[in-house]
Amino acid sequence: MGILEQFQHWLLNYWPSWAAYLVPALVAFVIIIIIVLVVALAFIYIERRVIGRFQIRPGPNRAGPLGILQPVADAIKVLIKEDIVPVRADRWVHFWAPIIVFSPVLMIFAVIPWGQGVIFADLNIGILYVIAISSVSAIGVFMAGWGSNNKFSLVAAMRTIAQMISYEIPLVLSIVGVLIIAGSLSMVSIVEAQDIPFFLLQPLGFLIFFLAATAEINRSPFDLLEAESEIVAGYHTEYSGMKFALFFLGEYTHAFALSAIVTTLFLGGWGWALLPGPLWFFIKVLMVFGLLLWMRSTLPRLRVDQLMGFAWKFLFPLALINLFVTAAEAIIWPGFPWWLMFVNIAIAAMLIVLWSGFFPVPGEGVSFRRYGRGIAKGMAVTFRHLFRHPITVQYPEQKLTPARRFRGNELVWDEKKCNGCRACARACPVSIIDIETRKADKGLVVERLEVDFGRCMFCGLCVEACPVKALFMSRDYEKASYRREALVMNKEQFIAAEKRPSAYAYPDLEAEMPPQTLLAPPKEAR
Repeated sequence: MGILEQFQHWLLNYWPSWAAYLVPALVAFVIIIIIVLVVALAFIYIERRVIGRFQIRPGPNRAGPLGILQPVADAIKVLIKEDIVPVRADRWVHFWAPIIVFSPVLMIFAVIPWGQGVIFADLNIGILYVIAISSVSAIGVFMAGWGSNNKFSLVAAMRTIAQMISYEIPLVLSIVGVLIIAGSLSMVSIVEAQDIPFFLLQPLGFLIFFLAATAEINRSPFDLLEAESEIVAGYHTEYSGMKFALFFLGEYTHAFALSAIVTTLFLGGWGWALLPGPLWFFIKVLMVFGLLLWMRSTLPRLRVDQLMGFAWKFLFPLALINLFVTAAEAIIWPGFPWWLMFVNIAIAAMLIVLWSGFFPVPGEGVSFRRYGRGIAKGMAVTFRHLFRHPITVQYPEQKLTPARRFRGNELVWDEKKCNGCRACARACPVSIIDIETRKADKGLVVERLEVDFGRCMFCGLCVEACPVKALFMSRDYEKASYRREALVMNKEQFIAAEKRPSAYAYPDLEAEMPPQTLLAPPKEAR
């Protein structure tokens, strides 16, 4: 009996029957919302920090200690953004789409067993309920693409629908093997049946389920709906503000649901020793989510033809073979003895290698000696990066020294050398130098000099064109402003006698420039 049923039975002793059934459902909904929001925010923070480490950089670390308030800052930023709806969009479809995408995933957590007896509703068809509910999100995705009245959004939505339907089939077939071994559709019964975790008894089913579910929730490398080079941001291109936040939150909520389902079906759920069951459950969920991050940091995005071919030509046939092998083992060895895990691991490895031989890279054969070496080496490289010192700097506290002959980003003018020839203005390819001169006893005198650095491309042609070397780039490599007007400088701002030129136009000054640094200094050297 789940927590919800126990609460209902207790309330029936004091409240009317309608209230005893309504209140527990509302309480459960609020608890699920809180858990999901907290975990989703935690996942956002973990992903950004861990991805940073995989890429040898620190990740977000400004908002709060170690950047822990970054998800809160992002949430506030999204909430105060304007909600923009395209003029020709179908407003009602556009409005309901993010709600339909986000809401169904919340219902999945009602049947997830967090620990022994810690479940909101122990349905005897729990896994069937999960499969049915998780399919509803596809409708919201299509509504988002159609209701936006944007061809890029529509193409992304159609891609997503095709992807979700294609990967739903091997995903369901991979679950059937688990159900044959457990003999039940109840999530609790599946956990209790795992004296040996099912990822050992069903290694091929576990791999198929994990890959298909990753594609189902559009996580990298299967995130074709957000192929920026082709379809901008995907089906939610025309969304902003809170509506976009629902899509964004839904992505991490789906990742949480996937991790919880994998933990329940294949990793033994809450089962383990020493620690409380719910704690073990969340540790396993974090492990699965960490694997998703590891894949995202390592594997490149698939093409759309590769994506669909992988589902129909690889996962689907292997899922069918795995189903028949599991059914045969259930007939021959109904108790599924422990030594079958070694047999099934060998069968899975053999099937993966042999079946991939049917789809070689054009011009190449399948090398069993090098099989999988590329993926393994890539995963090993990104794993080692976790423990490396970040090579990026903490700007503005730390700054890299650019190349000795880097042109610099600040122009300095020597009024005493300038003869007013206007050679710099004629050499400028974007015409941002404006000079006015007047005649004097000793020649031309500059009355007005203005340079619009907001349009400057820092090509250095003005420095090269000056016949008397009255212009040079200084050794300041930063120039920025929040106001466009502040980037228009006059001759009084250019005069800076104390500034030394960079070695760009003065190679003889190269010796006094500091050596170039491309990496952040080691921690002990700071």
